[in-house]
Amino acid sequence: MGSAIVIGGGIVGASVAWRLSEAGMQVTLLEGGGLGQGSTLASFAWLNGSFIHDRDYFLLKLDGLAEYRSLERELGSTPWLHQVGHIEWNSAANETVDSRGSDGLPVADADLSGSERLRKKVRTLREWGFPADLLPVRELRALEPDLVASPD
Repeated sequence: MGSAIVIGGGIVGASVAWRLSEAGMQVTLLEGGGLGQGSTLASFAWLNGSFIHDRDYFLLKLDGLAEYRSLERELGSTPWLHQVGHIEWNSAANETVDSRGSDGLPVADADLSGSERLRKKVRTLREWGFPADLLPVRELRALEPDLVASPD
């Protein structure tokens, strides 16, 4: 049918190579390190929709999450895929933020206190139909008994 060279053996490159192979193509996958290394390894394969920059980016993330669920249905048991969620919290010790996040992008609402930012984020996620809850620490400890967080 044809041949293709895929450069990069992270989640995207490996997926492209797999689908091309399924379609009957002869595929050569080139990877400079190990499979699943590079940015795939650095991301911890963390799939989420709750780190929001804007609504379009949020919707793109939700589409990606839906594709992982589709892949799980196609492959059957996927012990590497854990769809669980995450916890963020704010404390008095974490009231200030840099104006730029770890990704170099401006932090939304950097002028708000940490608790105000968290409340706004939860409100926005709910408005967009994403399940998000604002819980006191005592309820978080019921969900995550090993959580170590200050009582404030």
